[in-house]
Amino acid sequence: MINYVKTAFTKPKEIYTGRNMKNAHFFSLALLLTFAVTLLSLFEFLPIGQNIINDFNEVKESIPDFELVDNELESDADSYIYQTDSIILYFDTEDQVNSETINRNMNTTSVPLSVGLLQDEIYLNMMGQDYSIQYSALEHFTTGDLKSMIDSVGDLSPGMIIFFVIFLFIFNLFLFVFQFFPLALFANLISIYRRTALRFGQSAKIALLATILPTLIVHLISAVIYPISFQFEVIFGASLVFYYMSITEMKKRMEKQNNHDHDEE
Repeated sequence: MINYVKTAFTKPKEIYTGRNMKNAHFFSLALLLTFAVTLLSLFEFLPIGQNIINDFNEVKESIPDFELVDNELESDADSYIYQTDSIILYFDTEDQVNSETINRNMNTTSVPLSVGLLQDEIYLNMMGQDYSIQYSALEHFTTGDLKSMIDSVGDLSPGMIIFFVIFLFIFNLFLFVFQFFPLALFANLISIYRRTALRFGQSAKIALLATILPTLIVHLISAVIYPISFQFEVIFGASLVFYYMSITEMKKRMEKQNNHDHDEE
């Protein structure tokens, strides 16, 4: 497996040699790549996370008393929006804001986190990834409970850090599977077009090696220098280029070998 990784870094044209790698190595490489992306994501998220923790304390002071009545938010305070450098809080008891509104506003601001205390749910959008919790799933949820949750966010205990790393790893793994499938599909189409006679599984194994270098470079730049927009599209395109280069090299060498064998006969 180590040799396949070396090939992906030093001889990307020869990643076709991974077409017959064992399935165990294929899944191990996928997990290893996901873990590496998770570590790089930590460097990207930690500065943002620290700003969010600081701003959460400011936002917490603005939250008025509320209660849940028939699984809906009720308060004597008016609806409002509170914004800091890293958080936008929507407090809405009048059903004037919904998740679509929050997502639309996220596209027009550079704030990484939006939190919506909406009429029937708590809604979060973190850098384009959204989550929601219906009040019907919460029992006797109060202002004090919410502020305690906010306080716990700032408690970076070892257990909290481990939980966050595991959560981020699982999230990146699901994201990788979701994004790798179209890459493997397009790689197989290229293989058919080039008449390589590769099976789908073999194409997928070469595609995995093809995506290692683009994935690590994109996430490294995003973590250390500047976040890259359209990461999936950049990785997808670069991976297909490496894949095409490799199977072209494979065909060239196979044809050369066949000609050599023919001359010997």
